[in-house]
Amino acid sequence: MIELRPLASHGRTRNERIEAVHHLAFSAFQDLHRIDWGDLVTLNHNVLPPRGEVRAQPIDGVESLAIVRSGVIAHAGIFGPKCRAVAREIMLVSPGRGMEHGYFNPGARPAEYFELRIRADAMPDRPMHRTTILPTRALLDEAVIIASPWPEDRGAFRLHGSTRVHAARIRRRSELPFRFDPGSMAYVMVIAGRVRIGDLMLGAGDGCAVQHERTLVLRALDAAEILVVETIS
Repeated sequence: MIELRPLASHGRTRNERIEAVHHLAFSAFQDLHRIDWGDLVTLNHNVLPPRGEVRAQPIDGVESLAIVRSGVIAHAGIFGPKCRAVAREIMLVSPGRGMEHGYFNPGARPAEYFELRIRADAMPDRPMHRTTILPTRALLDEAVIIASPWPEDRGAFRLHGSTRVHAARIRRRSELPFRFDPGSMAYVMVIAGRVRIGDLMLGAGDGCAVQHERTLVLRALDAAEILVVETIS
């Protein structure tokens, strides 16, 4: 089963502090058909103006993975402004047994980033955070695992659940195959460009929910950037 979820169907938040697109139920967007996808709880595309913020709120049982496209974001919570990530960096925040969590933009330009909140089975005792560079050189026509709970996925952020996060750039007219473990669900998001999955065409901002598929082939109609979240159901 492959369900197209076009950009126009997503939830939106827009005010003086944030402009956001919600692929899954979040804040005022409470579509009952969009509550979670496996262990993927939240997938937001956020743009914060200078001094904009996602106000800190309590989170527990999920980890936050932020992928920064432009500008800079810093943590609004116990870690404070020293916990930050800039363009082409990714930040992982694990709340331990619970913490206040949010982001703000301390820079002079808008900050654009994606935030994924992923359900965890077990957490470290205390909150923790890590930031690293997104391995863009290795992404061309090859999916790189940027977060995973499994030690064989070397170089990936260590999650505490049953979810892998893949990122890739695909050249125009190239193909990228995925093979999923039995029982997996997946969510594909197109960041830029256009890709074809079977008979479906996805453009920037579109997503698709995948279930009961062992293989998936993404064909780039233009140079494309994608995220694929694989979660064991």
